[in-house]
Order: sequence, then structure tokens, then C-alpha cells
Amino acid sequence: MLKAIIFLTMIFSFVLNAKDVKITPSEVFKEAVKIEMEIEILNEHFEVKNVIKPEKIDAQLHPRHSFQATYMLLARINDFRDKIGLSLTVEPDIAPSQRLNPNDVYDATQRILTEFYILKKRLGIKKEIETVKDYGNKTPTDVFNKLFESIYAINGLIGKKVNPNHVFSQVMRLKDDIDLILITLNVRDTSVPPIKRVNSKPKDAFAAAGKLMEQINLLQKSVGIKRVELEPFRPKGEIMPLNVYIAIELAIAEIRTIKAHLELFNNITSSSKRYESKTPSDVENVIGWCTNQLNLIKSLSMLGVEK
Repeated sequence: MLKAIIFLTMIFSFVLNAKDVKITPSEVFKEAVKIEMEIEILNEHFEVKNVIKPEKIDAQLHPRHSFQATYMLLARINDFRDKIGLSLTVEPDIAPSQRLNPNDVYDATQRILTEFYILKKRLGIKKEIETVKDYGNKTPTDVFNKLFESIYAINGLIGKKVNPNHVFSQVMRLKDDIDLILITLNVRDTSVPPIKRVNSKPKDAFAAAGKLMEQINLLQKSVGIKRVELEPFRPKGEIMPLNVYIAIELAIAEIRTIKAHLELFNNITSSSKRYESKTPSDVENVIGWCTNQLNLIKSLSMLGVEK
């Protein structure tokens, strides 16, 4: 009995004294560089040439956006697993929080690096990345942009670009979150999808995502949540499905802050499903439906829902 008491005392003492070491954006940036190098090794193995680099995003981003970039990378790694005949996995998401920090992004980078370890093991690739130097004075925006480069770099490895099927899958995840918010606020969902247009292009879906983000930003503003607009993510050239995909991931990250405000801490965004034969028209239509749903909410405190 005495031994059991001593053991339990030791356990409780460990729990009480456990500390979460604070990880800086510079340390996370170092891990993002490792991810970039692992993709370079795989691209070299598969003789992938002409890797495209994206335009840097010039905005004050937060760790939640970097986390969403890691989600995109894990989703694309899943596409690569599918290509080479490996089992698909579920991309891990994170619980709603307004205080998502670099530690959470660091954890996600380690999941990605573990995936690359597994991939190289299964493919018989023995080459390892070189030692990565330490960095200083990096920001969450720097981390996002480094991960953003890897999202583009992995496209050549997969052999196919992000398409409307990928985007539609993420829009449906976003819609699940909005459905939950309406239920939580006791708002009757009288919304209907807009009339579906024919032959829409990715630029039309991106424009719809812009209207959606405006509505999300209004709700965030009503309760004092720091917000990020979509405009800095607009490419200078042609808008592709990947740009719409990124816009929807941004919306998911922002909606997560609203879920946190409503204390929906145990409601993690649903896992993605796979769809076929979707078009930009399908994507634009459901994005418009999501906007119509959010238009039913005048503010997050209109029914007395507060933190």
C-alpha cells in the first residue's frame, strides 16, 4: 500500500511540474527548412525538374495559418502515398483555439518529417538531409511562406496539381463547421445554395471565397478577434485551383477562431472525404452557400453567446 502511495505521489508530482517549453517561430522555421530538404531528396529520386516557387505572402500572419499550411502538406503527402500504392491516412487537424502558438505548428512539422521518414524507408531511399543551421528573428509569416514553398514543390512529386476535387473536399469540411456554428447559436438555417452557374473558372470560385472571407471577418470583428483578409493571397497571375484551395484553408483557420469564441473546444473540423468529377462551378456554388449561411448571423453575441 505504501509503495502504491509513493508511486502515485511521484506521478502527481511529475504532472504538476511538467512544463511546455516555449518554441519560437525561428525554431519552427528550421523544421520547415528540413521539410523543404526532404522534398528535394524525393524530387531528386524521381527526377522531378522545374519546381515552381510561389509568390511570397505579404501579410501579418499567425501560427494558425502556418498550422493550416502543414495540414495542406499532409493532405498532399496523402496524395503521394496514394500514387505510389501506400495506404491513405487521416490528416490530423487541431482543436479550436484563439491561442494556437508556434508549439502547435512545431508538432505538426514533426508529423510531416515522420511521414518523409516512412516514405523514404518504403521507397528504399537512404539519403539524409544535411545539418540545418539555426535561424533567428523569424516570424509566423516567414514560417508560412517557407511551408508555402513546399506545398508548391510537392506538386511535381505527385505528378498532378490540386484540382477542383481537392478544393471541394475542403469546402465541405468548412461547411460542416458553419453548420455547427448555426446549431450552437440556435440560428435556424433557412439558407439555400445560390443558383449554380455553368462553366465557372477558378477565378470565380476565388471571388466567392473572397465574399465568404468578408463575412467571416465581419463576425470576427464583432467580438474582437484579430483577422486576416484574403487579398494578400491573390496571385498576380492566373488563379488556379491551388489558390482557391489555399483560400478555403485560410477560411477554415479563421472559422476555427469563431468556434473557439463559442467554446466549441472539443469540436475538431471533420476529416476530408474524397470526391470525383467536381468542377469550379461545384466549388463556387458551395462556397456561396456557406456565405449565405453566415449571412444569417448578425453577430456572435446577438443571442447572448459569450466566452
